[in-house]
Amino acid sequence: MKTLSVAAVALLLIAGCAEARPPAAPGLRSGLYEGLSLAVAPDGRIVGRFLMEDEGNRRCDFVVTGRSDAKGATIRALATPYGATRPPSGRIDPTGDGVRLTLPGSGNLSGCAQVAGPFLDNPKGLELSRTGAGGWSDLARVKAAKVPLSAQPGGATGKAYVVRGDVVGIAARSGANVRVIYPSDRQVRSEGWVPVAALEPVAR
Repeated sequence: MKTLSVAAVALLLIAGCAEARPPAAPGLRSGLYEGLSLAVAPDGRIVGRFLMEDEGNRRCDFVVTGRSDAKGATIRALATPYGATRPPSGRIDPTGDGVRLTLPGSGNLSGCAQVAGPFLDNPKGLELSRTGAGGWSDLARVKAAKVPLSAQPGGATGKAYVVRGDVVGIAARSGANVRVIYPSDRQVRSEGWVPVAALEPVAR
């Protein structure tokens, strides 16, 4: 398997910043919308991670990317449903207190049929309320086993940490470190600096 260098990972995490793009749509903001973690970059790039689990620990877990427009954002999933020839595409649009996710066919993505299929395949879209503030412009996944958070770039670590598989928001960058925000399932935000080498992009 090809290994990305620290510099390559850093470039992926801030991809698109050098190219001028339309501004992010008014009203479409980074944040938590129930099962959707949404990142809206200043250049209009959209990255979202949808996660829903049932009591049997079955998971509907997929990533979408896209670009903002005048109303919201056009998106596509980064996975192809079983039996389909292309990934689902659709929209994320702001609503009064959240967003509407419209992604026909995503109910057939791996693990989603039993967990969220009827909701995701609703032609009117899935209404998601805003359940947590954002503050990030991209998403990344922790690839190291355990990564303590530091109050300053490269500084001493505290008690808070993230673990392999956690999806975090990227809020800032300083050299080989990035400031991350991790909202846990208990709606408790952990924030701090970690080495960029401990992360990998959610959308590749």
